[in-house]
Amino acid sequence: MRKFYNWMGETAREQVFDLLNRVLNDPSLTLKVFAYDLNEPDIVKILLTLSEQGRVRIILDDASLHVTQKASKVKTPEDQFTDLFQQRKKGPSDILRGSFARYSHDKIFIVSRDRGSAIQVLTGSTNFSLKGLYVNANHVLVFQDANVAGQYDEVFEKSWQVLNNNKSPSKAAAAAFSNTNLATQPYNSQAGFVPKMNITFSPHTPADVNKILDGISNRIMQETHSAKGNVLFAVMQLTGSQSPVYKTLGALHATQSVYSYGISDAPAGIFLYSPAQASVVQVTGRPGQVTLPEKSCLGDTSARPGIIVDGWGGVWVQVFAMATAMSALPRKADVTEIRRHVRLVPKADSCTAANSLIRSPRRSASR
Repeated sequence: MRKFYNWMGETAREQVFDLLNRVLNDPSLTLKVFAYDLNEPDIVKILLTLSEQGRVRIILDDASLHVTQKASKVKTPEDQFTDLFQQRKKGPSDILRGSFARYSHDKIFIVSRDRGSAIQVLTGSTNFSLKGLYVNANHVLVFQDANVAGQYDEVFEKSWQVLNNNKSPSKAAAAAFSNTNLATQPYNSQAGFVPKMNITFSPHTPADVNKILDGISNRIMQETHSAKGNVLFAVMQLTGSQSPVYKTLGALHATQSVYSYGISDAPAGIFLYSPAQASVVQVTGRPGQVTLPEKSCLGDTSARPGIIVDGWGGVWVQVFAMATAMSALPRKADVTEIRRHVRLVPKADSCTAANSLIRSPRRSASR
């Protein structure tokens, strides 16, 4: 069944486990972790092994959704992991449950050698969970650069200090970090191996929030005046907020002067445009509320939510992930459900790839 994990997690899973196995197999390396959701079995296993070897420190979110409530008969996965970690750890391994004003919405691995300077960092939008790796469309960034890794390492140590000294979640914890230089000053990459970029670390003060979001919005607008302007984006949501960035991205629909392609957990589903148009292409990163386009390889547009758009067979994973109802491993019944609700159109040449994709997992899951 592991091949299904490999397939659904694709390159994000590869990057995550390449880093974890590198640390696991090299006793000179240590790991620092920021985690929000934490329930992917193989990740949990490696982290517990490292805890027994004294080679990992973890800041794990303690927002209400990750803490067992009094009425619950079953502990949350994060609470179960914390219990096991505390039982098995050997110094200097340690775990700190904490968050700032709301969540500690982080997904970060920081690798150091000989308990010294950081040498590598993995970050991005991918939670270390079943849904994060195998259902939602997330991304992973890995920097093998000591300068970038060192900045993340400094943020980790400051966060540990703040959360260890303040009740969390609380405004006091948020304020203690948001007033540091790590939050008020963006990190600008140094010339060399990594591309030109700047990184900001939250939580921020309200004034810094406005400054950062306005800066992003203004930078997007600059592209609309460029002869070959383009905007690529990945944001968690595009609704429910008065953020200037949301407004600016939404306004891109009305212009033909800039090409934009983006992914978001958009409640309204997806918006699809012909490749010949310069308008926005927006797809959903969460297959829970996806709207089928009128013209697709699915034939029956009243079918369950999913995406296989003409010529877009590679996005088929959204159909499969949705039909498995957020589960980590596809079962025979799940695949049968796909076949029942998704009617392919084999005569359409552009659907050939999608047709073969949907058949292959069915045979595998039947074994």
